[in-house]
Amino acid sequence: MVVDIPIDLIINANTGHLITGTIAGAPVRVSGSLPASDTSLNGTFDESNLTARLSTTDQVPDSSGYVTTTNLAGQLGDSSGSLKGVFNLDSGFRFQTGAISGSINGRGISGAVSATATPNLTFNNIGYAADISGSFAGVAFDITANLPNNAGFVRGTIGGRSFQLRVAPTGQSGNFPPTRVTGKYSGPPALLAIIIGTVAFFAP
Repeated sequence: MVVDIPIDLIINANTGHLITGTIAGAPVRVSGSLPASDTSLNGTFDESNLTARLSTTDQVPDSSGYVTTTNLAGQLGDSSGSLKGVFNLDSGFRFQTGAISGSINGRGISGAVSATATPNLTFNNIGYAADISGSFAGVAFDITANLPNNAGFVRGTIGGRSFQLRVAPTGQSGNFPPTRVTGKYSGPPALLAIIIGTVAFFAP
């Protein structure tokens, strides 16, 4: 676990250097391209080597709408893990429910990952705001993400500690307007990597 570390990152899907900036003052540099149905990421994150592979099967019809399945496998330093997310959409492609399962294994953190996701209608951003809660290798978390139009926030509690990350456009031009993520984070570094990856996928 890390506690109240400062985050200052730029997500720029227009270049191969997808994520740059600093975490607790240490440089971050992650290469890859998102959003994509099948992509690989690699670089340095939280002073550790990061590799990840993301694959998505998008909008498969089922009896009541559509199902999107996402698989993530990766390693951050000495921690490795794999996750599977199954997300249900209605007939109008609006997000309804999600279930995330998998495991994380490494020095200091090891165990099952289990979470549920539901739309958050407080912000009137159907498809952009969600509540995610569950357990990350025994660490309970409750997170709200609101990411409309390349802006918003991710905030909540992890292991009983609160955090908030602000997401805002940088004002730079591009097919995918670059996004800046700032704030302070408390929790497992591997969960931070997943949060930042999720912002990179949805914010552009």
